[in-house]
Amino acid sequence: MVTRERNYSAHDMERFLAAVGFGEAVEPFRRRAVPKMDNFVAPMVPMTYINGVGNRTPLQLVYWDDDFDASPEAVVYGDGDGKINLISVLAFEKQMGQQPGQRKQFRSIKISKAQHSTIVTDDFALDRVIQEIFEVNNQQIPS
Repeated sequence: MVTRERNYSAHDMERFLAAVGFGEAVEPFRRRAVPKMDNFVAPMVPMTYINGVGNRTPLQLVYWDDDFDASPEAVVYGDGDGKINLISVLAFEKQMGQQPGQRKQFRSIKISKAQHSTIVTDDFALDRVIQEIFEVNNQQIPS
């Protein structure tokens, strides 16, 4: 989120919540989300992360005059699935890769042109999702 006075990032969530008129969410955010953000622990189970890429996806919203009730004055687009941008996907992958016990149990699959809202309904994307499920189910679990 970009305004005349500041650029909000994920690290500015408390200020952002207050700026958009949702100040009552700051304390629950501090209590629930911040501890998890500061101490990310992967689930340590086999995991496949599937995302679409190659789609125009919002990266930044510009509200130059701080009027968050209006439509953004400009939108900067990047790559992603139409809803989740690739930068966020890569940040999650990085977190998984930094967890030694999770690293070998984590796979990230990117499906070109798959959209966030239709990844399990578009035939080409659904075929890939099913292929991944079959592949995981065919792997032997060590005893």
